[in-house]
Amino acid sequence: MQVDTERISEDEFLRVRYKIKLTDRVRELIMKSSDDANMVLNHLYNRKNTKKSMLPAENELNRCNWLHVMFLYLSVPTQEPMDLVAPDTILITQRRASLWISSYAGRLQRSTDASELRPTAIYESLCASYLKVHHNRPIEDIPPTSVVAYLVSMVPSDNGWVSTIEYFTKSGLHAYLHERLRVEDRKSILQLFVPPAGDYNTIIRAWWTPHSLKLEQRVNISHYDNPHLPPQRRCATFDGPERWSELKPLPNQDFRDRVARLAH
Repeated sequence: MQVDTERISEDEFLRVRYKIKLTDRVRELIMKSSDDANMVLNHLYNRKNTKKSMLPAENELNRCNWLHVMFLYLSVPTQEPMDLVAPDTILITQRRASLWISSYAGRLQRSTDASELRPTAIYESLCASYLKVHHNRPIEDIPPTSVVAYLVSMVPSDNGWVSTIEYFTKSGLHAYLHERLRVEDRKSILQLFVPPAGDYNTIIRAWWTPHSLKLEQRVNISHYDNPHLPPQRRCATFDGPERWSELKPLPNQDFRDRVARLAH
């Protein structure tokens, strides 16, 4: 029996170059196309790497109950401040704010001071933090449609506990703290919203294990400060319907290396 070594080497070359298994279906597409094989395979490669997520489906990530893990991690007291920078974060449980986490000099600081965890104090502090980049202008100067904070909560569903995200304008944040907080009995994390560097809200998600690191970036297709759209519509990425955002190529290898170092 003769082995077609030329076909094997060609297939192997194309498979490695385009990361696509050369099935009979792919060969059929090549034969029916007026373009050459490289153009067809390049199109399939781009479609595979820009529209299909490498990570588990959203419902599988939700079943991991990552919010519960993060809530426990942040709530456990430590002897020394953690070397980590994060926006102002408030842990909420049993219908009240229980812990305030903030960054100072590159380290996370915890506070359980009741005077800082009152609804009015949280509202004023989050708005003040949002305005730091605007030279400490008064709260009244925050545009009514600007997103100042978001809330991640654990809610029950038919598939167990899942995570939901809400985005708050100044009025929405005030309504949550003064009306909803005392009646909604669920664990939540309230955090200052950091506006994107560009015009569209962007999230980079890392799926890390000791043996691999997978990253993907999702960008909302609407301007994050569009006054004609609700906050959820212009800020949602992985947490919203796929039609509200799109996968985008990640930054260069240097960025991947930085994330890898942080993950380890």
